[in-house]
Order: sequence, then structure tokens, then C-alpha cells
Amino acid sequence: MEHDLVVFVPGFLGTRLCRDGRDLWARCGEQLIGSAAAALTEVALPPGLGDALPEGPFRLEADELLQVPDSVPGLLSCMGYSDIRAALGDPLDAQFVPFGYDWRLSHRLVARQLKARVARELDR
Repeated sequence: MEHDLVVFVPGFLGTRLCRDGRDLWARCGEQLIGSAAAALTEVALPPGLGDALPEGPFRLEADELLQVPDSVPGLLSCMGYSDIRAALGDPLDAQFVPFGYDWRLSHRLVARQLKARVARELDR
């Protein structure tokens, strides 16, 4: 594995979605105890977005891989990736590329982002 590049693509919900450093998806889970509609407002996408990037208040930062289990009871869950690097044989920093992405977006858009990221990493 001396010259290999390991690109890890987490599953749905596997990346923290943040605005100004605040994990908005985690806030949604906490707020769902009250009103579901109000809780999801901060992470909603505009209607008709298609394969485009959202603008303004709809745009969130794909911060880092989820490290701890997270769920919305009865709906969705992710166990997190706290030890994924060790499970992959502890590759060197230059060989391990976690690809965090905004899992709310179109798979076509995310695939283009992944292609560009892998190309940058291979050029490096």
C-alpha cells in the first residue's frame, strides 16, 4: 500500500453538515422533539434545485466525517466512522482522503465533486 490512495466516501448522513461551525443536522435531531417542520427548516433545500449547488441560506458546509452514532429515531441513523482509518490499515496522511459531502444534494453533483477531488489528490 506504499503508493496507494485510499478515498473514503461515507454513507448517507455520514458527514456533518454545518453553518458557521454549528452542526445543523445535530440541532435538527434535538429540535424534532418539538415541531418537525421547524426543525427541518434549517437543513431544507430550495424546491427545484436539481443538480446545482444551493445558494445563500440553503448552502451548508460538509465539515468532517461523523465520528459518533447519530439518528433521528424511527427515520434515519448512521453509526459514525470513529475508527475507519485504523480499519483501513492506518494509511499515511498523504494516502488517506476522507471525502465529506453534503448528502442532501444530487448524486450527480456529488459524483462530479468526488471526481474533481480524486483528480486533485492524484495530481498531488
